Amino acid sequence: MMKIHTYNSLESTNSEALRLASTEEPSPFAVFTHQQRAGRGRNQRHWESAAGNLTATWVFPTKISPTMAQLGVLVGVSACDLLRDLGCPAQLKWPNDLLVQNNKLGGMLSEYTPTPTGTGALAVGLGMNLHPVKDLDQPATSVQEWASSVPEALDLMHRLTERIDSAWTRYRQEGGTFLIHAWRERSATLGQSVRIERTNDTVTGKAVDIAPDFSLLLHTESGLVSIHVGDCIHLRAAAL
Repeated sequence: MMKIHTYNSLESTNSEALRLASTEEPSPFAVFTHQQRAGRGRNQRHWESAAGNLTATWVFPTKISPTMAQLGVLVGVSACDLLRDLGCPAQLKWPNDLLVQNNKLGGMLSEYTPTPTGTGALAVGLGMNLHPVKDLDQPATSVQEWASSVPEALDLMHRLTERIDSAWTRYRQEGGTFLIHAWRERSATLGQSVRIERTNDTVTGKAVDIAPDFSLLLHTESGLVSIHVGDCIHLRAAAL
């Protein structure tokens, strides 16, 4: 199984993972911390993570494209399935969130770094609420609110890393096609009316599928549009 670097406290598991990968640490490997002091999400948003919640990063040897989206889905599908085994009816929101009944349970962030070997490494970070959280800018939930018992964060880390390691082996053998099917089956986004907010524009439409390159396909007034990056807002959920 992947080696897990364990810390009592870090500013960011992604930052530490990228630091290790940029030296001579062979990948794949994982980084776990009991407390994360300065986590970050997409677009440099601050990610709050109190002690006792899951904060971790998995590192894979890879080129930056197209595997960034694929390996983010690999981690997300693995996490979603483990949560369902615990009693949480988790789903995946495009591009990088874990939801339970439209409430955010966790989020992911993928980042790339060159390595001394020239292969490159992709770090996929995950923050997951094991216990109730407060003062967030969106509806949130936790494993504690759904599961009959909540594992310790490090125990959950080992169980999740086993699943990710198995999925990584399958990915290297088969490619990413199985991840597309897995994402469709676990998607909270497909069938939703959504608004995608990008740097320079906004696109509104109905999410109808995920493409082979892992972009989101929207049916809009002007036709089918492929979305590779952006903030996704579920309009039906927002209206409830």
